[in-house]
Amino acid sequence: MNNKTKNVLVTGADGGLGIPVVSQLLQDGWHVYAFLHNDEKVEAMRKKFPTNTESQLSFLTGDVTGMTDIENAVKEMGITNSLVHLAGGFKGAATFADHDPNLFDQMFDLNTRSTFLLLRTVLPLMKENEGGAIVTVGAKPALHVIAENAVYAASKAALIHLTLAAAEEGRPFHVRANVIAPAVIRTEANAEWAASTKELEKWTPPEDIAKTISWLISERGAAVTGTIIPIYHLIKT
Repeated sequence: MNNKTKNVLVTGADGGLGIPVVSQLLQDGWHVYAFLHNDEKVEAMRKKFPTNTESQLSFLTGDVTGMTDIENAVKEMGITNSLVHLAGGFKGAATFADHDPNLFDQMFDLNTRSTFLLLRTVLPLMKENEGGAIVTVGAKPALHVIAENAVYAASKAALIHLTLAAAEEGRPFHVRANVIAPAVIRTEANAEWAASTKELEKWTPPEDIAKTISWLISERGAAVTGTIIPIYHLIKT
């Protein structure tokens, strides 16, 4: 990694996990490039951070499922030392017979296509720079499949294998790639469907995940690549 720069591209930076991740990365000295969908989201996120972070926090806009938007964002960054790909989506669970094919396309676009396009863009640049770190977000259902969650699980399983393949391609060039696989994250949005406070306490605080991500892309995590890290907190496997 270039010692003069610590630039990290963060997708989904304004989400329930994204805000704690960005906060942790800023605290750890990274220059964060938050890749958001539009200017409205940029303005909303900007208000959540103090003005003294302006020199460390930049904003890019575009569609994470669009090749041109991703290429333009990475070009605007200059050197991309790290990628933290948080953007993704869950559009519902159902039996095979009841699942909407349109939701299949949406989940594979958000979770799988976006990962492929981001890796296709940043991995060659990191190889050229002889260093870099990538973290993507899988999910527990991709590792422990349950009924009626096939499409989401499959889209995240594909994401995992894309990331592991990137780790192998990047290994000779000191480019690392790892996957974190949370169960349920204790965000405000998720908390609305918790059955009880006791259940909520089993879920993983996003701040804990943020610390793990920051460690993975730092020099402290330099020996770790090609791994899937389950983050389940108190939820049983």
